[in-house]
Amino acid sequence: MRNRIYKRLFISCPAIIGISLILIIFIPPSADAQNLLSNPESVVYDSLFDRYLVSNFGDGSIVQIDAGGNQSYFSTALPRIAGLHIKDDMLYVASNLSPYTGVYGFDLATAEMIFEVDIPGSSLMNDVATDTSGYIYVTDYYDHKLYKIDLQEQTYSLFVDTILFWPNGIVFDAPNNRILVVSVEAQGRPIHAVNLEDSTVTVAVFTNLPAMDGLAFDSEGRLYISSWYTDAIHRYDQSLSNPHEVFSSGHPDPADISVDFTNNILCIPIFYQNRIDFVEISPTSIEEPELPKSALVAESYPNPFNSTAIIKYDLPVSSDVVIEVYDILGRRIETLFRGSLSAGRYQTAWDAKEMSSGIYFYEIKTGQYKKSGTMTLVK
Repeated sequence: MRNRIYKRLFISCPAIIGISLILIIFIPPSADAQNLLSNPESVVYDSLFDRYLVSNFGDGSIVQIDAGGNQSYFSTALPRIAGLHIKDDMLYVASNLSPYTGVYGFDLATAEMIFEVDIPGSSLMNDVATDTSGYIYVTDYYDHKLYKIDLQEQTYSLFVDTILFWPNGIVFDAPNNRILVVSVEAQGRPIHAVNLEDSTVTVAVFTNLPAMDGLAFDSEGRLYISSWYTDAIHRYDQSLSNPHEVFSSGHPDPADISVDFTNNILCIPIFYQNRIDFVEISPTSIEEPELPKSALVAESYPNPFNSTAIIKYDLPVSSDVVIEVYDILGRRIETLFRGSLSAGRYQTAWDAKEMSSGIYFYEIKTGQYKKSGTMTLVK
């Protein structure tokens, strides 16, 4: 840790009873130091040069913060920018104001812009992520699109069109070879999963969390989400099957978060207050819920189906149960069941004769468990 640039505040987050976190707020090294941050949208840690890089949505600049806490401009080449992402020795930037609408890459050593992929007609290039196969992905927030860029050829293609609903933060989920995408305004506030083999979209989890922005994984595979509505960072365990918990609160209007893996720190841009909050990540900072000895198990069949799907599920304990069906945009189509059931094996039918062909999702919620799955209707 570089203690010179941080002021440490030990706090007990009110939303996490009995658990203490370390909140580290960036403080300039002296009262006379100039704060160059202007609506910071994204922050990443550059391990090659031991510094943080911050995108300013307000003026389009990229600010670097060195190990001594000193701020300076890394680049002022772009007029308005959002997401940042480092891959190897390059910084990739989502730019969204003409004449620069697309993704642009800067050499970390020289700050020279040497990668340019213009995406004409795009509306608001927002967040970026890379996979392990040489591609970068960028969300278009207003046009509900996800673009795929070939890093070697410096060409782009439309990867997902209109299925995502106000896509914001994205992150590469390497173990499952997929991109996770926040869908801000879709019903149930889902995190969508985009399969990188065929671009199909499913719901990874319904968060029911308003005003989501950024996504980030830590070194243990836990998923973090920032929310402007709660002014907090929420966290899922590796399975995404247990409810999210508040990891750290008191961050007004948090934007596109990231994890500094070198120092094990969650980096949080505070958009309207022009500051960066840092929170140390500890394996014990949140007590992960114990996995049940038995769990809710569910499946639908046949799959694909052409008129009626049967949803079978095993209920490990007596519970209040709700079963709902959603479309690809996360809109609730129908509530199939709502009531109390004893532990046991059950099945529920969904009559989809009046529905159009496509991908749908069922979700089973109880007091302790939640399970979702995909149903493909083919007529």
